[in-house]
Amino acid sequence: MIEYQEPFIKRIRRRYKLLRGLLGGEKAYTGPFYADIDITRRCNLRCVGCLYHSPLITSPNRLNPEIRDISIDFARRVARELTALGTHTIIIQGAGEPLLHPKLFDIIATMKEAGLFCRLLTNGTLLDEFMIKGLMEVGLDSLRVSIWANTPQEMKGNCLEEDTKNFNKIRHGLGLLNKVKTKRRIAFPKVELYQAVNRNNYQSISDLVELALEHNCSGVHFGHFVTRRGQLDELSLSPEQEKVCLQNLTKFRSQMDEQGIRHNIDLLNLRFKGRGRVWEQAACFTPWVHLHVLVDRTVKFCRSCDKALGHLDEKNLSEIWNGSLLRTFRRKVSTRKGLSCIAKECDCYACCFFVDNLRVERIYRWFRPFVELSIKAAALQTPKW
Repeated sequence: MIEYQEPFIKRIRRRYKLLRGLLGGEKAYTGPFYADIDITRRCNLRCVGCLYHSPLITSPNRLNPEIRDISIDFARRVARELTALGTHTIIIQGAGEPLLHPKLFDIIATMKEAGLFCRLLTNGTLLDEFMIKGLMEVGLDSLRVSIWANTPQEMKGNCLEEDTKNFNKIRHGLGLLNKVKTKRRIAFPKVELYQAVNRNNYQSISDLVELALEHNCSGVHFGHFVTRRGQLDELSLSPEQEKVCLQNLTKFRSQMDEQGIRHNIDLLNLRFKGRGRVWEQAACFTPWVHLHVLVDRTVKFCRSCDKALGHLDEKNLSEIWNGSLLRTFRRKVSTRKGLSCIAKECDCYACCFFVDNLRVERIYRWFRPFVELSIKAAALQTPKW
């Protein structure tokens, strides 16, 4: 989701430029609002829903094990080019566990020196005292911890083996992080918990909320379990189980609101109602607001889409951002018909940019008829060879 820590004037200016680009249909007049960068392909877990490390998923995202980590020089280059584009937020993650990168602190420091708001995604098993203090010293803004299981027994279904040690490590790390922040009287990094809700954990989802309350987390984000084009459907919730999940969360909603803990219960409800077709409620505006840089320097606009937009050994981010491939793609997915074609090739049924698309759709829908007329007029004037 787009971060909104930017000053108000910059935010308004960026949105104006976004709308200007949307009306033109192809060229972006502002850079990506935020970008993801994968920094490592190594991981210490084998979660069943992982596109990269689950032995139960067949995915084109299977990666060359010889390319493991990005370099500091490459991180510095990405930071510099994103800053030149006007990007506000960088999300450090990986086709693996970012905390395994030997130069993680240097990478975060590089991003912060470039003026980027920095969020880190982790499975939380490596949050020891050394790691926590290091993240604080380099000025990490936000830490999102992905938790697949709420009890030791659930680890067996979600991580392929019952690993009580890892279960306890996550909770110990969150407690230690809260303790150090309290001792130092600092608010950063803000901590959010994330859970992919599935048949193994939906009945104990209230435990995740209690964990967030216990450790003064700033947010709890729930995502319904999705896999690569329908694989592992047996772990997805049935309509009856979705109702139970929402009922359990509703009991804690007022408490989270009172404690100032952000959540996405309403969004989860929309996803459940959409039953895998949330992408039909809005066009895809992701290629206008987001870029994803992989470890091998390939650039995509979305993790769930296999379409490569370019390679950073051949072009810089600015050239890719308004290059012919991305401009053509923007025009195509600006209509429902074009998006429906793309959805057959990508995992749009479970779009993780759903909220951003809805926000833009609320404004863009008033201008769409005029844009589509412009597209038709341009097509008629194009010579047929």
